[in-house]
Amino acid sequence: MSKAEYVLFSYKNSNGAGNVSRANWVVYGWDLRPGDQDVVIMCPIVNGVVDAFLVVHSEGTESNRDYTVDEIRRLWDQ
Repeated sequence: MSKAEYVLFSYKNSNGAGNVSRANWVVYGWDLRPGDQDVVIMCPIVNGVVDAFLVVHSEGTESNRDYTVDEIRRLWDQ
């Protein structure tokens, strides 16, 4: 969860605007640029295993969503 939160804050700080908040096993980012996108990183623990799931959605263009996914993946892999 700390990694997911760090990644979304890093993305927000690099691209401007937006908000980030954290719940028990979910980190939310909304109104992220480009394209006013919403992002959810879910990190449920099932049978002791943690898997991260990324969801990016908006009414913006597919290229904006692709950019966001690529940037979040890049930040995650650093």
